[in-house]
Amino acid sequence: MPITEYQKEQRKRYIGSSDAAAVMGLDPYRNPSDVYLEKVQDLEDAELSEAAEIGQVLEDSILDWCAKERGISIVRNQFRVHDNGIMSANFDALVKGNIAEAIECKTAGILTPFDRDEWGEVGTDEIPTRYIIQIQHQMAILPELQTTWVPVLLGGVGLRMYRVERNAEMIRFLEEVLPEFWSKHVTKKCQPVDPPPTMEVLKRIRRVPSKSVPIDGALVAGWQAAKKIAKDAADAEELSKRAVLAALGDAEEGVFDGGRITYMETHRKGFVAKDTTFRTLRFKEDKVHAKAS
Repeated sequence: MPITEYQKEQRKRYIGSSDAAAVMGLDPYRNPSDVYLEKVQDLEDAELSEAAEIGQVLEDSILDWCAKERGISIVRNQFRVHDNGIMSANFDALVKGNIAEAIECKTAGILTPFDRDEWGEVGTDEIPTRYIIQIQHQMAILPELQTTWVPVLLGGVGLRMYRVERNAEMIRFLEEVLPEFWSKHVTKKCQPVDPPPTMEVLKRIRRVPSKSVPIDGALVAGWQAAKKIAKDAADAEELSKRAVLAALGDAEEGVFDGGRITYMETHRKGFVAKDTTFRTLRFKEDKVHAKAS
């Protein structure tokens, strides 16, 4: 379910369970600098992706399914804070009458294919690493919590149930690393050096009109140099592509030792914009050549 304004404010005051993997550099979508800015900067609200919105809409239904499968009653949307005053968690659901169990529901592959390597055998803890860290963070906050059930709706597969058990060693590590991050960076307003925040977070900073600050010229020089490298690479790629198309003449396919290239017509049906027809150059490696390499 969507978080409330109060929950948004609470998130700035603590390292939440969904922040933990990012702080550790193990979240493919966020990094430590993102977490830092989200705690200390005045940011615009992040826009939910369509997949995230669908996940929120489906959350209650997935929780209902889990409760039915487990034969349990649940209390939803529970907020707790660690004794250290730094770590916090919003639990999707806790189990009534059983303080040793919780539920963390997920969706994957609703709009795009999910990584099947990340979701392993049903009933195990073979789930994405960032979710393992999220759950162990939650367990750190509730010492009695021993098992978290992870019901997930996998696109094209259906509802599946996974299970994560308490890992005391990981919890001790989180209880050491996360407060250290808070003390070293958030409290002292000292942004982690590398890597810089993602563009998604940087775009959310509320800029002060007409404000000017001094910055290191080497940063600008590095950006300009990278832009030139990217442009040179794009120019070289276009030149090479033109040479390939010229070699095709009026053919739609070219064959060479190691594979073939095609230049076929594609028709895209128009919905918002008008229908379009275009050609796409594609390389297809020869199967024998691919095995040999």
